[in-house]
Amino acid sequence: MESKKENHAVQGSNPEESLAVFESMVQAAVDAIITIDPLGTILTVNPAVHRLFGYTDEELLGRNISILMPDPYRSEHDGYIQAYVATRIPKVIGSGREVVARRKDGSTFPIHLAISETRVNERLLFTGIVRDISELKQLEREVLNTSSEEQGRIGRDLHDGLGQELTGIALLAGALGTSLGKTNPAAAKDAARIVSLVNGAIDHTRALVRGLVPVTVDEEGLMISLEELVDSVNRAQGPACHFHNELPAPVDNQSVALQLYYIASEAVNNALKHAEAKNIWVTLTVQGRQGRLMVSDDGMGFTFPLANQGGRGLHMMHYRTRHIGGILTIGAREGGGMVVDCHFDPHHASNLMGGSHAE
Repeated sequence: MESKKENHAVQGSNPEESLAVFESMVQAAVDAIITIDPLGTILTVNPAVHRLFGYTDEELLGRNISILMPDPYRSEHDGYIQAYVATRIPKVIGSGREVVARRKDGSTFPIHLAISETRVNERLLFTGIVRDISELKQLEREVLNTSSEEQGRIGRDLHDGLGQELTGIALLAGALGTSLGKTNPAAAKDAARIVSLVNGAIDHTRALVRGLVPVTVDEEGLMISLEELVDSVNRAQGPACHFHNELPAPVDNQSVALQLYYIASEAVNNALKHAEAKNIWVTLTVQGRQGRLMVSDDGMGFTFPLANQGGRGLHMMHYRTRHIGGILTIGAREGGGMVVDCHFDPHHASNLMGGSHAE
């Protein structure tokens, strides 16, 4: 009996009914759904597109999809589609990615974009599903800010509390050893041993503080911390590491400075672990509101497309760049090797309006 009912349901359906159901689903969808042709021309949009972007049907239909994108995505998009049609090698098609979109009023916001292809009467079409992730990114920023603030608090407590207490203990033990030097040499030796152990604990505490608060709170803190990062690589007797900044490069926003340090540290560690490089260069330049951090090496570079690499470190570099409103490019270095190139505003207020991409 059940099979008869199922057969009856199938027989009772028809293409017109299926199309009507599908159309109603598209119209009611919370996410914006856009269909374009291989030239990037907008063919259909659902009501969510109007709510999300502020355009009417008349303002969108027949226009190029780039109307919904800010630079640099605006100039890149048609090239992605044409390259896919010509080579069938997916770079954006068939996968989801986070990019930045542009509303009618010119404001930008982060989205998750998923693009798929289909054929209708042998005609190749592309459908994009757009989801506004502004609230998600706001939550991510708050979590990252809270984490950074908590790390800073713990670091300060270690430095100002435990560090000072250990220093006091070392001084007292040293004074005790001096007073016992003549009357009780064995006890004086024990006191000296205590001083040595406490000084070791002080050094360990300072290392913990440096890990929790790697950038000092002043506009030159990032430069100093990057120099120390380079020095630590050179002390390890690995590849030669070089730091360069033509002029003083002040970054007075502590959040921006901290994220840039972590980006540089991750890029240097990647070069040390995977690149088999002989040289690593770290460059920081700041002119007004234009800042640039570059980490490059002369190693083996990437042997397969960067987009296919799922390393947590690469994702974190992109995430930290978005957090400070910057643009991150990771690609091949002329002459061999790899370049991590981050453009940023040193005075940025940590609003997520930037993007990141890989060439």
